[in-house]
Amino acid sequence: MKKIIYILIFISTTVFISCKTVKKSVELKSFLNKMISENEKIAKIKFNKYNSDLVDDIESQLKIDLCDRSNFIALSNTNGLNIKFPAFVLKECDYFTSVHGVVTIQINSNNETLVDNEFVSSGSNIENEVLEATRGWMQNEYRKRLVYLISWDSLTKPTQIENKLKETLFAVKSYSDSIAISKFEKKVAELNLSEIKTLKDKFDFKVGFRGYKMPTPPPPPPESKDIE
Repeated sequence: MKKIIYILIFISTTVFISCKTVKKSVELKSFLNKMISENEKIAKIKFNKYNSDLVDDIESQLKIDLCDRSNFIALSNTNGLNIKFPAFVLKECDYFTSVHGVVTIQINSNNETLVDNEFVSSGSNIENEVLEATRGWMQNEYRKRLVYLISWDSLTKPTQIENKLKETLFAVKSYSDSIAISKFEKKVAELNLSEIKTLKDKFDFKVGFRGYKMPTPPPPPPESKDIE
């Protein structure tokens, strides 16, 4: 009898968690639909591609040179849910592209992540780290937008990248909801078009992808020692 009760409790808990996860994902999709521009072109992100191959594929879909126009709407299927989100590609062009307000998210083949140089162990959710990084960057009262620059190793599994992307977007939604509650006393889902525009004037975002390997920064100079 006890065994049956434990099984029923396990099934009920599993169903509850599953329903909660689905609800959270649907709310994310609704949020993102409010944050994209209808006049942008759409490209599907194929996470089995890497660096220049990824850029070539996006350019092929958009039929543009991303050096001329780097913004677009990205389409991704994560856990069976199609989502669209504002995106940006950092392509290696003939001129230097300066990007300000960048939250870097680097995923290696072991599913370990660096969020703004904060290490997150394999398999751990990065939502809290991305949210904290967002709050840190947005302490500057003049900053109105951020780019979440996601990169990965050539051997990183596509499902791992998709999960980190989704966790990043959950953090973005959480921060946007906090702004909406502060300004309008309601979450983004309840805002009208005029209020959405006001929100985006305070905080806007794009998910960035890069088309080349970023150079490794030089090591810090050695500490100077006073000679007596």
